[in-house]
Amino acid sequence: MNEKPAFLTVILMAFFITGNLVGAGILGLPIQAGFAGFIPSILGILLIGAALFFTAVTLGNEAIMTRNPKFHYPSLYQAYLGSTGKWIAVISNLIIFYGFLMVYLSGATIIIKDLIAIPVPGVVVTLTFFVIITGLTIMNPRLLKNYTALFVILLWLSFAVLVIMAEKHIDPNAFVTWTGNSCLVPFRS
Repeated sequence: MNEKPAFLTVILMAFFITGNLVGAGILGLPIQAGFAGFIPSILGILLIGAALFFTAVTLGNEAIMTRNPKFHYPSLYQAYLGSTGKWIAVISNLIIFYGFLMVYLSGATIIIKDLIAIPVPGVVVTLTFFVIITGLTIMNPRLLKNYTALFVILLWLSFAVLVIMAEKHIDPNAFVTWTGNSCLVPFRS
């Protein structure tokens, strides 16, 4: 028998989800929302978090009720809204995944260009990174699964370094300073 114990599968899945949370949710979303100001961005993030929690609970309840091991949003939409609902969910997922792909590729391009510090066009860096990562994933799909825990540990270490580096730039007084109808971003220049 070649299957991993259930607890190991759960741990690997938890690392995978944590990696996505750190990348998009903990680092990306607050940085982009922060431009609106502290109070509006906190309210927006809490509202989005509540909506995500509600959809996760709904999907979990539906999956438990149907007892289908391959349950997903398109099947949920199809059950309630028919074939049109299923295709709306599929197209929505494709748009979301395309957005994530573009964000990660553009972020990786910026980081790689800053690290190599040679004048290489961004398109070349993006295509090279995309081809290498896609090739590794296609040639060995288990590569990502096997190294997910390592990636998450590296993400948490990077996050800790980022917090330590950013700490000296935080101005607590800016958290409550209002200008017009938005709150100032709480960083000193």
